[in-house]
Amino acid sequence: MAAWAPGKQLIPGRVIILNDGVSYHLEITANSQHFPGNAAIVLRNAPSIVRDGVKSDSKAFWVLALVNKSQLHGKSDIKNEDVPPRWPPVLEKGAFSDPRWQLTTVDCSSVAFVTNRLYKVDAVAILDKRSKEVSAETIKQLAVIYNELAEQGLQEFDWARLSKLEFQELLRQRIALSDRVVRLGCQLCPEFEDHVSLRKIELN
Repeated sequence: MAAWAPGKQLIPGRVIILNDGVSYHLEITANSQHFPGNAAIVLRNAPSIVRDGVKSDSKAFWVLALVNKSQLHGKSDIKNEDVPPRWPPVLEKGAFSDPRWQLTTVDCSSVAFVTNRLYKVDAVAILDKRSKEVSAETIKQLAVIYNELAEQGLQEFDWARLSKLEFQELLRQRIALSDRVVRLGCQLCPEFEDHVSLRKIELN
């Protein structure tokens, strides 16, 4: 709903957090995650993504994503079930000490979090002119923003601007559920992700 609604939520320059952003430009294993919590900047709308010959109903976007070297080449893709269940997304400060960029398309189902941050991005230089210099500078600044968000906490876009009744009802439901999740003691454990992995091994 948010993707198709008019407004500033997913305009060029919006900083978003991706989860499972699989581009049709990459050979990614099915049911795997290429962007498990990466930051990205929206550049402009993109044609609908086609997967397995089926055109997605979700709105798609060109984004410049913040990645590390192994992610850039798809070497660190992980299975969906191996991603710890976290809400809101937890960002690791310093995770991108050697930032790289990936110019790709994602649809709105890959957007885990829409932040309140906007960056004045030169989409023409990045997309149309394929300027490496502009892309490098943009991703450098996005890495700074990522670290700020990791340290200060994620601040979400103000969804009150989308007045559609059904959207607001779903938003209230999500807020109620997320309030319950953050109060769970297991989420506060600094070794939560390791414990999730161990539990999956036990169940297998």
